[in-house]
Amino acid sequence: MLSKKIIADSLKNYNRKIIQNINREFIPSAVLVPIIADGADLSFLFTKRTSDVEHHKGQISFPGGRLDDKDLSLEHAALRECEEEIGLSKSKVEIVGMLDDLSVPSGYLITPIVAFINNQNWIVNKMEVESVFQVSISKFFDQANLKVEKRERGGKLIDIYYYYVYGEPIWGATAHIVKNFCSVIADYKQH
Repeated sequence: MLSKKIIADSLKNYNRKIIQNINREFIPSAVLVPIIADGADLSFLFTKRTSDVEHHKGQISFPGGRLDDKDLSLEHAALRECEEEIGLSKSKVEIVGMLDDLSVPSGYLITPIVAFINNQNWIVNKMEVESVFQVSISKFFDQANLKVEKRERGGKLIDIYYYYVYGEPIWGATAHIVKNFCSVIADYKQH
């Protein structure tokens, strides 16, 4: 059974892949991968983006965004964005690790930061976020909920992941981050 301890221990021992942004071709950004413990169940907290945002209109995502000049670190950027998007206070966040960096076609280099948070009444920034919802992490470990599609990007075929665990698919960078999370946990539990 998945627990906060297993998640924390697996991330503590995980050697994540870091993409070196040597030529500054990507915009550094970070997302928080928020996990809510509600009794024995652990859930991811997701946002659905509005159709008014510049990139990834209407998509399901983790809260986060680009690194600003005033940000001291990627963690700071993710926490600042979470507060702006859903009213999550930094004092309610326990960061437990990071997952693999991910570059996306929109030009962002995303660093996923995994954290435990408490459920609360979310203060949603309606200009950026249409809604906030939770999905049990256990659903993402069920391979029946995962579909993989091959797409061409930069002359290479890449895997695009889709999770069907909600009213609409969770796909793209968000699904890639979830898949990375599930792989890290599964690898840790095998050892």
